[in-house]
Amino acid sequence: MATLTEIEKMTLPERLEAMELLWDSLSRDASAVESPAWHGDVLAERLEKISRGEAVFLSLDEVKRRLQRE
Repeated sequence: MATLTEIEKMTLPERLEAMELLWDSLSRDASAVESPAWHGDVLAERLEKISRGEAVFLSLDEVKRRLQRE
C-alpha cells in the first residue's frame, strides 16, 4: 500500500491515473458500497417537488454558466 508521502511524490498525471484505477476498481463492485440513508431522503424530496410542479431544471450550459460565475 502506498503512503501519502509516496503519493505526493507522484506527478499529477500519475496521481490522476492512480485515482482512475481506484475508481474503476470500486465501481466494479458497486453493491459493496451502501448509499447513506440521506440519499434516499434527498431523492424522495426531489420527486415530490417534481410531482408538485415546483422543480426547476437547468440545461448543462446553464449549469456551466452558473459555476463560472462563482
